[in-house]
Amino acid sequence: MTLPQLEALYPEHADWSSYCQQLHQASNLSAMVLIALQLGLLFARLTLETRLGKVSH
Repeated sequence: MTLPQLEALYPEHADWSSYCQQLHQASNLSAMVLIALQLGLLFARLTLETRLGKVSH
């Protein structure tokens, strides 16, 4: 997955946009890994919230 594709997943979410911007600006591998972990956790949270919201309706 490319960074533009990643950014397009949740463009309206402020944290998502912020992490994507930080990933663009990361200057070393450890920073990239840390940001990727944060994005992964946020992706899981947003996906579960969306899925649970659809199930409860």
